[in-house]
Amino acid sequence: MKYISFVMIMLSLSFCGYSQFTIPLPVVYTPDHTIYLSPTGNDSNSGTMNSPKKTFMSAVNTFDFGVNNISNSESYNEIVFLPGDYYPALTLSQTASQYIKTTPGGDKLYKNISLRGIGNVVIHGDSAQNAGYSTLVSLMGSHIYVRNITLKNSKYAGIKFIGGNRHCTNIEVDSLTVDSAPSHGCLFTLADTILVKNSIITNTCNENSDETASNCQWGSALKTEFCKAITFQKNKVFRNWGEGINTSLSEGIYCFKNEAYDNYSTNIYLHSAAKGIWDSNLVYNTDSLFWRACYNPNGIRKPPSGISIANELTCTDICLSGGNNNACGGKYHCCAYYPHDAVFLNIYPYRQTDSIFVYNNVLLQTDISLWDAFSGFLNYAFMKDVFIENNTVIGVFGRTTLKKSPINVTLGTSFIHAQNLRIKNNIFTQDTSLSAYKAGISVYIPSGVCNGLSDGNIVTLNNNRWNTAKITTNNAIGTATEQILASLPTAIAPAQLSALIPNNQQPYWIQTATPSSYITKDFLGNPRQGITNVGALEKDVTIPIDTETENALFEAFPNPATETLLLRTQSQSIFRFTIYDPKGCIQQKSEWIQGEKEISVSGLSSGVYYLRIETDNQSEFYKKIAVIHP
Repeated sequence: MKYISFVMIMLSLSFCGYSQFTIPLPVVYTPDHTIYLSPTGNDSNSGTMNSPKKTFMSAVNTFDFGVNNISNSESYNEIVFLPGDYYPALTLSQTASQYIKTTPGGDKLYKNISLRGIGNVVIHGDSAQNAGYSTLVSLMGSHIYVRNITLKNSKYAGIKFIGGNRHCTNIEVDSLTVDSAPSHGCLFTLADTILVKNSIITNTCNENSDETASNCQWGSALKTEFCKAITFQKNKVFRNWGEGINTSLSEGIYCFKNEAYDNYSTNIYLHSAAKGIWDSNLVYNTDSLFWRACYNPNGIRKPPSGISIANELTCTDICLSGGNNNACGGKYHCCAYYPHDAVFLNIYPYRQTDSIFVYNNVLLQTDISLWDAFSGFLNYAFMKDVFIENNTVIGVFGRTTLKKSPINVTLGTSFIHAQNLRIKNNIFTQDTSLSAYKAGISVYIPSGVCNGLSDGNIVTLNNNRWNTAKITTNNAIGTATEQILASLPTAIAPAQLSALIPNNQQPYWIQTATPSSYITKDFLGNPRQGITNVGALEKDVTIPIDTETENALFEAFPNPATETLLLRTQSQSIFRFTIYDPKGCIQQKSEWIQGEKEISVSGLSSGVYYLRIETDNQSEFYKKIAVIHP
């Protein structure tokens, strides 16, 4: 069996000794058998590219459950859609018996069907006669892919990948578009090792579009449920009438470089998610059409949250009756679930909010929230090791009328194990001219929270930059070195991200910081090394070729240098130096206090470089240096 792709991502998390975890990418197989479809094909054809079939089920029925009559082997198959618009009479969602065969020994054999489009392929769901509450496309199996296909006008969900007692594993989705569906756009249930990239999900969850104050349907545009090892990368999820990106009851998550905006309720939702990283995502709100009205007794529509980290404990079923052996809070909880390949009801354990890393994200006119709703009752709640670092959060569109802040922490009951929630090196701003604005940060933690103290505080602030010093809290919060600058901008458009780059023309974004060891790049992919900047973007290092400023506080010699460059100062200040090449790329970076600092330049190629010196009062000087190796 040939491998099409195999990649392993090692995410090394060493902050304060927290353990590393590995999130693999899927392994997808070269198909054993390929059938081609065309809008003008015929099911009596052989299914080759030159003689394509017409319908999905004709292709499915062509595939065998096994390979070459090998006992208990599985087949891996591919359906290729030739260019065109497809109007199927039936949805591409069939019964489990058409995908799965039970052997005499009780094993399950899958047909494992992948889908691939060539050119512009659009599958329309509004023509399907059995569409009722049927998903337009449903797949069951492992080591499969869906590539370059557009799904439009489903009468229920767009596409589902459905696992069971035997989880579906190793699923790749690339360049999928889902446009218009009453329910979910793309849903994974009981599946492991998932990659979704370069895809667009929009105009889904439409059953909420006419919701009332008492009627909410909680579909999601892109969702996992009871899944492990998930990577969402470079997707665009927007204008959906449900949660945007939702990793629900899932573990092992890497959410990188996605764009999520104007999604009803919340743009990115970490619902009882664990062991995950949300890195360099762009999240924003622009349209009040997607503000939520349901479950709001005050009648004020609620704009979507940006990134919401929460335990709802909405999936308990029979688990509550089993009791909780923990004195307070438990890392794991469970759901009662009835998968398609099970005879009896199954109990599925999942982790609550634990080991969450949110960094390098840019959020515009929205917020970050941590909250626990109902899970505190009967001692089930758990929220531990959440790190919100180096994010830039600008404005709170619509939140001021609700007296919400750029960051909010709310724990609903005192029966929660809450520990080590850290907010570090971020930028938070909001329009303080509005009388209803609440605070830079709002924290509510009931008294008597059990097992919750790590370093003396449940929530710790460290070296964040704010435009208001106002903090609303009742207890359990620690602050250190918070920086306030009232002149920080409070409104930036998504098309104007250059306005967020810290540089000499925009010095209000500049504040030095030491990032955690696992944050090695910024939102734009620029390196972070040693002493860097707060927020999601690193300071612009582009230096004009003629830039040079002399200062009597320091000397740099010999110049040209061959093996070493000596820096000397008589000042008592702390100095930081950075050496850039002519393209602005950092070559070396460190600091020193008074006296001399010897720098090895033996590893630099011969040429001209730029030395930047910064002092602890944020003054900076530049000097050209030359490196010559005989």
